[in-house]
Amino acid sequence: MNYLELCNNFYIHTLSTMKPYIFFPTSMLMYIGFYAYIHKILQLFSTYNTYDRHRQYYIMFNISKSSMLLFISYSILLGFNRNIVSLNSIDWSRQVLYKNITALYAITDIAPLFINRNKMMNSTIIHHVCVAFAYMSIVSSNLSNIGLSNAIIVYGLFSSMAFIVNFYLGFRYVIKNKKYISYLKKIAFVNYISSCSYNWSVQGIYLLSFLRSLYVNNLKQMNIFNIGYLGIYGAFLYFWISDDLVLMKHLLK
Repeated sequence: MNYLELCNNFYIHTLSTMKPYIFFPTSMLMYIGFYAYIHKILQLFSTYNTYDRHRQYYIMFNISKSSMLLFISYSILLGFNRNIVSLNSIDWSRQVLYKNITALYAITDIAPLFINRNKMMNSTIIHHVCVAFAYMSIVSSNLSNIGLSNAIIVYGLFSSMAFIVNFYLGFRYVIKNKKYISYLKKIAFVNYISSCSYNWSVQGIYLLSFLRSLYVNNLKQMNIFNIGYLGIYGAFLYFWISDDLVLMKHLLK
């Protein structure tokens, strides 16, 4: 067994066994510390040093988030290799694993809310707040009972594949060559629309399947709980997709 395989085994074991209430704050502290590391690297670029604190935060947050999403994407690939996840099925029995991977995604949106919220667009703030509430819902859920939490996890997992977008959003202010920025923007758009298309398709199929289950049961399950469930689920999707569309329009300019 080589060194990489040992590291992968340790990583998957940690994700699968560490309690979420310990994993989340530990990961949050490590991620905030990672900001300082990224800041030091970015200071090597003369352009970065000309910006004010708020612009530097924006660059740092996006490049840090891109790094984390790349890390999550690598986790998903490990899941494919170990038959934990596939394009048409997921082993939901490994609940701690999915809750901790969700934590990795959630902290990339939660951390900036405490540091530079005043400079965020309202749609972005709502997006981040929805992520925070979604994470709390997931941690308290039993993932074996397929429901809203499972759909949200799938959305977050495949959103991570769009890590190039956040790298572009931050790095476009660091390099001066407009030709390189144009290439990076095009790659980011293709990356983003591919991720979103898959995500929206999966969510659409999930929603139709849920509605079909109600219809098959002659709407006997159409109670206050399920109406509230659909309302919350629809609200999450609305705010997330709205934020995605805003970003897509920017990438098309």
